[in-house]
Amino acid sequence: LDILPGNRKANYDAMFGIHVADGFHNNELQTYVLFKGGRSIRNFTSRWIEENKFVPEGLSQNNFLKVAGVKYLVLPTGGGISQLLENTAALDNAFIVHECVTVEDDTEAVEMLKDVLFDPARKVIITGDIEQSGTVSDTGSKVESFSYVKGGIRITADFKSPGFLVLTENMVPYWNAEIDGNPVEIHKAYGTFMSVLCSEGRHEISFAFRSPPYEKGKKLAVISFGFIIIYLASTGISAHIKRRKKTA
Repeated sequence: LDILPGNRKANYDAMFGIHVADGFHNNELQTYVLFKGGRSIRNFTSRWIEENKFVPEGLSQNNFLKVAGVKYLVLPTGGGISQLLENTAALDNAFIVHECVTVEDDTEAVEMLKDVLFDPARKVIITGDIEQSGTVSDTGSKVESFSYVKGGIRITADFKSPGFLVLTENMVPYWNAEIDGNPVEIHKAYGTFMSVLCSEGRHEISFAFRSPPYEKGKKLAVISFGFIIIYLASTGISAHIKRRKKTA
């Protein structure tokens, strides 16, 4: 999370391939804007930045940084110098939770995360209804592998008991999930991210992003490009034939 106040252009870090919790501008999802506390990212700075001063003991109390997996923070110290801080409380991009609580809307989920007594590593907040028989505490379940692949994400996880795999990617309609090759429902977690309910055992979990409008637009672009090539080729051949006739 880069919190340098106003002295960098939007997407500055993205130009160097650095993922930032503030998001890439200006195409942000409203659910994520709500999650981070608006343009001022007040939820991300809550408890550890007070009156523009760093409060070290408040960093581990910020559930938003924890859930979003913000492992490092860039903090200005004055004179054009910045300090890189490590957030040891941050969760991984994919993690397992065995208990859940449901809320009616995303605003309620965000309000629940503001409570320092709530532990998001123990309970996942699901927006909407979900059927789950009972809850169990963590029994050694773990994510074994995580990798970005073409068009999505692939995860291997070992569940010692039924639980949720949480993926800290924003939930949009074009994401699809499979567990061991079988399609499953994606549940909104913590007001903006994704989660799937898994049974006991070792599973291969994949998330794929497929946008029909994008695919349709890409096909139309290819077809249009093809017509342009044909047109340019035909006009070029026609001009060549006319020149030959004039010289004959």
